[in-house]
Amino acid sequence: DAPKLSIAVSPTAVAEGDASETSVLTYTVRLRNSGDTADVTSAKATSVTIALSGLAANNGGDYVVKDATGNAITVIDGSFSLTIPAGSSSVSFSVDPIGDTVFEGAETVVATINAASTSDASSNSVSLTTISNKGAATGTILDDGTNGSDNDAPKLSIAVSPTAVAEGDASETSVLTYTVRLRNSGDTADVT
Repeated sequence: DAPKLSIAVSPTAVAEGDASETSVLTYTVRLRNSGDTADVTSAKATSVTIALSGLAANNGGDYVVKDATGNAITVIDGSFSLTIPAGSSSVSFSVDPIGDTVFEGAETVVATINAASTSDASSNSVSLTTISNKGAATGTILDDGTNGSDNDAPKLSIAVSPTAVAEGDASETSVLTYTVRLRNSGDTADVT
């Protein structure tokens, strides 16, 4: 029987962190027997194409995808390829969050096995399928602000200028102008 594939992520959620923190989502693609009871190996290398999607998160802006040795993986149009070496049962990659102080809320990174193939003893290409309900894994990057708290959520401020005007009559044009601003959590700057 040809092996099937599964993908899982561990841990399932990490804090966005900052440049000094190293929390990562580690995704592992495994070759499994058809009954999904054990890992198996293949005598030939297995090529796997992974597609990335998710809520708000994007490669290069919110995270970097790296191989098991820590080298950045080139992601083109949301997809990239990995190889499970001959004689191995799995391959891993990581999603390394890029910390910032912008409020984004939780962001998901869904890794889906799009395609997989290996070669048989006659070097013919053999397409592989995923195990039902195990063809995608979702990791979450939790927005944590600075100093480990979600303190980068913006605040609203309102100001009026001038603070008082005379009532006047219909020919007068005194106006109170109210300005509502979205401010950073320390109320030191406007944010977008």
